[in-house]
Amino acid sequence: MGRHPIPKVLHAFKDKAMFTHCIECEKELIMSNADYMIEKAFRQYSGYKAKDVIFEYAICLDCAARMKQKISKASLKTIHDYFMRYPDFIRERNMPLEEEAQNSEQLLETCALTGKAAATMDEFQVFAFCKGAHLHSAMKPYMISGAVADELSALLSEETQGFFDDFAGQHFGLPPEYEKYVGKKLIFL
Repeated sequence: MGRHPIPKVLHAFKDKAMFTHCIECEKELIMSNADYMIEKAFRQYSGYKAKDVIFEYAICLDCAARMKQKISKASLKTIHDYFMRYPDFIRERNMPLEEEAQNSEQLLETCALTGKAAATMDEFQVFAFCKGAHLHSAMKPYMISGAVADELSALLSEETQGFFDDFAGQHFGLPPEYEKYVGKKLIFL
């Protein structure tokens, strides 16, 4: 079983280092060899190489499970049904990383659902399940386009969207006009 380092695109923007603590409970992630998830959203500008990080965080799987319980049953069902329309994504996402010949960074360059390249998008989000200082071998990292994130957001109940808006406001400290935007981009899966 190989150990894949966490790609730099999944490091924290501020200090370019790995995320070290859970955003929710502050649990140390690297030395404890914890299981956790990273989510980052990017905006890029046509004609420029620069891109902005809209938001980023790492959350331990214990906190992620508690947070998932706050998502309404209706939202969970519609999200599940949405992903079931992409059986290749479900199969690929759940294949062990060691069986993949591609470099783990290449997995984050195209939308896992549409196949479109990140370089052609205004917005995209990357996700990875990690264990300590490495990608978790049981699940591949993936990227989704901003359009897919928007489709998913449109499926959420008002209750669930309110939960995501509150999470964004609590953890990202953004001005109110951006909090709702970030809350709509959180996927948390």
